Amino acid sequence: MDDGHFMPIIDEQLCISCHRCEKVCIVNNIYKPLSNESKPYASWTTDNNLLEKSSSGGTFAQIAIEFIENGGLVTGASIDGVEVKHILIDKISDLHLLQGSKYIQSITTGIYNEVLERLNDGAKVLFSGTPCQVSGLYNFVPMILWDNLYTIDLICHGVPSRKDLSMYLDSHTPKIKQILSFRDKSWKYGYAMTLIDLNGNKVQDDRNFFYDSFNSNKTLRWSCYKCPFKTGIQRQSDITIGDFWGAKRFDEQKTKGLSLCIVHSSKGQQLLETSNLHREEINWNECLPKNKDYFNPRNFFKFHPLRLLYPKLVNSCDFETIKILYGKSDKNVSLKYKPIKYLNSFFEFVDYRYKIRAVNKILCEIKKSGL
Repeated sequence: MDDGHFMPIIDEQLCISCHRCEKVCIVNNIYKPLSNESKPYASWTTDNNLLEKSSSGGTFAQIAIEFIENGGLVTGASIDGVEVKHILIDKISDLHLLQGSKYIQSITTGIYNEVLERLNDGAKVLFSGTPCQVSGLYNFVPMILWDNLYTIDLICHGVPSRKDLSMYLDSHTPKIKQILSFRDKSWKYGYAMTLIDLNGNKVQDDRNFFYDSFNSNKTLRWSCYKCPFKTGIQRQSDITIGDFWGAKRFDEQKTKGLSLCIVHSSKGQQLLETSNLHREEINWNECLPKNKDYFNPRNFFKFHPLRLLYPKLVNSCDFETIKILYGKSDKNVSLKYKPIKYLNSFFEFVDYRYKIRAVNKILCEIKKSGL
């Protein structure tokens, strides 16, 4: 698409009218029901070396290690140059390829077929991805094979435009040829990118347009503004994992690495309990208020005029203008851009107030149900 997002299309010359794409489409059908009960934990790996290489608490990596040791296969997103692709691994030595956060939609071409083939061979497969990718996999894999399929989804903010990433990488002199890490906590906690430029030099950058555009919410994929896979605290996956923001009880652990881990099934509980993890059960009051992306399906920036204009502006404006319009609001922005700053503040306020009300509503429902 003109706004830098993947969109499915049907090639009329190749289509045989089998309607298979319609049957597995998660917009038309959702085959895997939501969990009946979900339970939140704070968790982190007790392996310090693994913890250092992970973006947060290393929970996924620790689960993956023991899954592979028990003969299973693991699927996840891997950085390939400046792209992110889903791959399948069967060796612990390849686990580093799947570790770390990736803030761009991954390319999943061929991976669902590969997972299906391995399941048909009788293998156990652990698949990790966004909630919509997990839902798509359950639609693709026959129910008879679900017993050997284990799934982990992540707390998803939504996927930003690939054009934001390419513009940012090209703005460097020399240009960037490889992303080593989207979040490299070896040199800074939080958003800290490590890159390789065309001369082979390492570049460390913690303040950049790509992060700013991602957090500004004005270039997300349209479907992410009303996500049907974040409908409350339940999920289709066995486990949901993400950063544990606002974890006051675990302040000392946060800089080392801390995960919010939400278990949705007996299979998920089994994965968590058989792994070399430190885990502590927490309550929803501790994790929901500061981790609104976990459950909140709506984002009011969908109605921001700059989102509507993005496909046109991103293909016609210079990068400096795009940075002002879609990056972080600068206190010293020129007078002609002041209305944009005020408009951003308005949408931030409306979106924040909505999410606060949504959190309080969910917490009240949890209290009434006794969870």
